[in-house]
Amino acid sequence: MRRLLILTASSIVLSAGSLALAAPSFGGSPPIDGGGSFTCNHAKGSVTFDPPLTKGGTASTTVKVSADFSKCSGSGDGATVTGGHVSGTLTGTPFGDCGFSVFETSGTLTTTFKVTSGSPPLDPSISSFNSVQGSEGPSPQAGNVQGSLTSGSFVDDGLFLGFQFQSSTSCLAKWKIGGKGLNSSFEMG
Repeated sequence: MRRLLILTASSIVLSAGSLALAAPSFGGSPPIDGGGSFTCNHAKGSVTFDPPLTKGGTASTTVKVSADFSKCSGSGDGATVTGGHVSGTLTGTPFGDCGFSVFETSGTLTTTFKVTSGSPPLDPSISSFNSVQGSEGPSPQAGNVQGSLTSGSFVDDGLFLGFQFQSSTSCLAKWKIGGKGLNSSFEMG
């Protein structure tokens, strides 16, 4: 009886040891600060203004940026980027009229990345020293958001979100990024 009990205890210890060895790894590769550059030929989202942009407006404006990007190619770690998302809230005071609006903003934009299978994940990028610009002409209108990357992947580079939006004026509460037949792009580096 004593021998049977010892064998059973050994079997339990051995089984527990086997389970510990077979436990799955939940980590994967840790994120890295990516370097290089990339350009994505498709972006879709919006830039919203509160209060809306007006002709001759000089009121402090809150600008919310939210866009997904895809169809990317690049160099260095940028070659692994397949898409991602940029978003954040900025504030600034526009100058000019809606024919040409440009303003420096405070606040940050955060960019997250999707990468190719088997590539290490990339740390999100934070940009500040941002500017927003719109120029008006015949429809479609053109707009862009630019920034300097201050931390995370592709640091010391810049970001540029350029897009067209369907409207007869850029004096709006919202610029819609992307859409059928409208050019849009996102790049870093």
